Amino acid sequence: MKVSKDILAYGAEFIVPNISNRSDCRWRKNDGYCKREAKRETGFWESEKEAALDKERDAVASRPYLRPSNVALLLGISVSTVCRCFYSGIIKAVRIRRKTLVRREDLDKYFEDAGAYRKRSHRRKQEQEYYTVQEIMDKYKIGRKAVWGRCDRLGIPKIYEGRILSQKVCLISRKKGPTLACQP
Repeated sequence: MKVSKDILAYGAEFIVPNISNRSDCRWRKNDGYCKREAKRETGFWESEKEAALDKERDAVASRPYLRPSNVALLLGISVSTVCRCFYSGIIKAVRIRRKTLVRREDLDKYFEDAGAYRKRSHRRKQEQEYYTVQEIMDKYKIGRKAVWGRCDRLGIPKIYEGRILSQKVCLISRKKGPTLACQP
């Protein structure tokens, strides 16, 4: 006979073979307790971290000169990104021996002088007017070496697009007609 028993400590219902203490065993009680405590603790530590960060931001915000780590904390970006901004001249910084300092006024001025925010336009890739090497090989049933040889002999321009050369090397213009270069 199988009995369904609700275990309060675990917060779930179990089907047990008989009514006994096995369904309320310690490990099930302990497991549920541990899971609830872990969930409570993670929430506690996350709120503690947020409170510490807010306190640190308030302390940093009142300083007249800031270090790169302080700027990163205020802006909410990484230190390496802040250093890239220094290098490109977006944010003015002064390096005194090993210390890099930024004036708080310069950081505020950077936001005041910012232009209007422009969204990046998502351009559609234009229709290709070239055949790739693979397309030529499939269409005329010739090898790669033959394609390259004929293109070199006939002076057909090679246009490289992207990093993957085997798929993106374009050789013959579709407008001129591929039969000029690739007769089998």
